Amino acid sequence: MSEASGQGAELLAPGFETISKSSWMGFIKNLATFTGDLSALSAPSFILSGTSLLEYMSYWFEFPELFVSIVDHESPKDRMLAVLKWYMAGLSREYASRNKSYGTEKKPLNPILGELYYGTWDSSKGKIELVAEQVSHHGPVSAAHVVCKEAGISVDTHNMYKSGFSGRTVYVNQIGQIRIHLEKFNETYYLTLPNISLEGLWYMTPYIELYGSTYIVSTSNYVTKIDYSGRGYFSGTKNSFKASIYEKNANPDYVVDGIWTGTSKVSDTKSKTTVPFLDYGTMDATPITPEPFSEVGEWETRHVWGSVSSALARNCYDIVSIEKSAIEQSQREMRKREKEEGVEWKRRYFEWQPDESSARNLLAHSVQEVIEPGFWVYVGDTQPECKPGDHPVRRT
Repeated sequence: MSEASGQGAELLAPGFETISKSSWMGFIKNLATFTGDLSALSAPSFILSGTSLLEYMSYWFEFPELFVSIVDHESPKDRMLAVLKWYMAGLSREYASRNKSYGTEKKPLNPILGELYYGTWDSSKGKIELVAEQVSHHGPVSAAHVVCKEAGISVDTHNMYKSGFSGRTVYVNQIGQIRIHLEKFNETYYLTLPNISLEGLWYMTPYIELYGSTYIVSTSNYVTKIDYSGRGYFSGTKNSFKASIYEKNANPDYVVDGIWTGTSKVSDTKSKTTVPFLDYGTMDATPITPEPFSEVGEWETRHVWGSVSSALARNCYDIVSIEKSAIEQSQREMRKREKEEGVEWKRRYFEWQPDESSARNLLAHSVQEVIEPGFWVYVGDTQPECKPGDHPVRRT
């Protein structure tokens, strides 16, 4: 959904203290009557988080020790278990942390084409570095590269969203993958992204639930299938999951189950032992340290959305609408000039490359659906003459 202004103030609800019930129900009515992908629908400003979707790429890595410790395990099944632990901890940060900070789920800002984001984390094995770029706007695709050179572990990831409304729920289908490479073992993992439902809209308390299944496959022929379930009208527990780790065409070695926003346990099917797996409530996340604001250019996400985020923090929704409209109009004019001149926007760090590897094909076989035939791959800085967060062509 794109964004527009919203007015009113009479109903107290977590995260929406200044919004009237009539304004909220008007938004729900627009959802219910809209046809097509919701990314084309204007959402009221009061539902916006003030954070660009591009920054969400960093949430996966806010437990840096879980990330770099993947390389510490000698057996492929234990490395797969470590990948799963990192992935499940990342789910909690990616899809539940904003409920804590905002009081309820809010919609991120849609990144502009060419938007950039940089940052680092410290770990026991060395510096972890992130570079993220919005590589497409219609449809929206974000790409990121994360590396800890000292540990010999790197990630390339990209995602795209398709969304719709049915009944009382917004459904979001995430298209894209995470690809992890371990130099020490010359081993690569492919991870799919979960489908999302946005519940609680009728009660002005939206929250995210995951549904369906995701998969992790590796070049060592190990597979993890993760099934998600949630709280239904009559039964079920919110944010539940069950994961099985197995070698291709074999019985599971490990079964993990629990709450992805709470506690979970892992059972070794051979030894018949069960031990704690994750306790998200006791884990301290480490947010990214962004590049200093003064050292990045105007295409860096905090520069792009600074005025909008500031206005949202003050509940100045008219200003949000004005500032955001100016950014969107600038982008439309830029796309128009490119079309007239017959040129295509040049990505700074990523390019699309075909991928027909055995692990990718195993992923497609496991998921039993069509998987993208390629990947947005990090190729380094193609515009080194520009400082971080900038492009040769400026916004007007």
